[in-house]
Amino acid sequence: MASAAEASPERVLLADSLISPELHGLVSFELAGWSWMSVDELVGDIELVSVGSVNADCDRLTAAELSNGVTAADESIQLMQFDRSLDIIDGSFSNLLCLETTVPTEVLRGLYLGASRLEDITGIDSDFNSKDLLAAIDGTETVEMFYGGQWSGAIGEDAVARPQIWIDGVLEPSNVSQGVHLVQLIEQGIDEVYSAEYVTIGVDTHLLWAERVDAHNSLSFRLSRSISSTEPSPSVQALERISGANIYRVVESLDAAIVRRGDGSTVVTIMAAPERKIIGFGLGIGASGGLVGDPKASGTAWLRYSPYLGINFVTSIEGGLSAELLPPEHPDFWAIREQWTLLGGVRLGAAMGISGWEFGGDIARRLSADNQGIIGYRFSSGAFRSAWENTGVRTMVSGTKWPENWDVSLNIGLEWSR
Repeated sequence: MASAAEASPERVLLADSLISPELHGLVSFELAGWSWMSVDELVGDIELVSVGSVNADCDRLTAAELSNGVTAADESIQLMQFDRSLDIIDGSFSNLLCLETTVPTEVLRGLYLGASRLEDITGIDSDFNSKDLLAAIDGTETVEMFYGGQWSGAIGEDAVARPQIWIDGVLEPSNVSQGVHLVQLIEQGIDEVYSAEYVTIGVDTHLLWAERVDAHNSLSFRLSRSISSTEPSPSVQALERISGANIYRVVESLDAAIVRRGDGSTVVTIMAAPERKIIGFGLGIGASGGLVGDPKASGTAWLRYSPYLGINFVTSIEGGLSAELLPPEHPDFWAIREQWTLLGGVRLGAAMGISGWEFGGDIARRLSADNQGIIGYRFSSGAFRSAWENTGVRTMVSGTKWPENWDVSLNIGLEWSR
């Protein structure tokens, strides 16, 4: 998974595992170019570390009391009062998780450093691994960190935003060294520590998750659970920051694929293919022009019959008008020429939900004042998109081979079907 520094504009579709193959293919067609990704692929090497456990039983401690204790322990070590120093250091450490406020980094480092010095001098181990904790604070191998979560224990109007995450006295640092760190949660608006715990940051850790309930579920579980929800998904929004991609959730509901953003808003609802409409009638306008002759504006009407899925028998009539420049000796400058084209043929196509495509060929007969019927061959391709119930917009591009020339035409119009 790319870091935020390598952000790309790709749009990732995260699907409900139960989505039907038909709707999966339909979304792929409608949102061409968007990348499908499974939950496991999206998570990749991103490890979720949940925090937010309830504090253990201990004595409440203020930052000032902790600072005074660290100073007293340092003085006792200098006076070689090692038993007193050990009692102060162990007592301070055991109450760290009950701090009412965040702990300054230099005070925390002083506590670990004092314990390490005491162990070196006396050979007596303290109640915690001070050298590992000290190495984690001062470590040089860092991991890029991102943050997410919410207070899921609050309901309705009492719901509040995700708490601040402080690591070793620093508010949500962008990089954290590997090892064990003191993580404190500050509930916003109250500015008090809600919970604190020691958390191991590994080489694969990228996301710290603050949440009051179900604090130890996996990231895959959270994503799978959030796909079908209409509510904002903090896990998706956090992963958007990590991956630098826009992540959309796709869920099946009542024969439709609903595509949602991470904030819960709907992007588009893609309906499954309706019952096959076997008869369609359309009206449109267009233009044509060829290697010989003048460009023409045209109106067209068509009728299509589809006895089998994907096969259309089409017949249509086009009426065209063109303005022809007359010779200088003629009393009029322009003459309006009328031309009719009758067509019938077969198209191969596919209806895919709100869109469809087709291509095929027609036999064409052209009627005008200059001739009684010229036979040609037309090759057509086009696309259809639903606009209203039983009504859609059809666009066709055609090339027709006449005995004396080729011409190309473009038509767009409305089609009604049943």
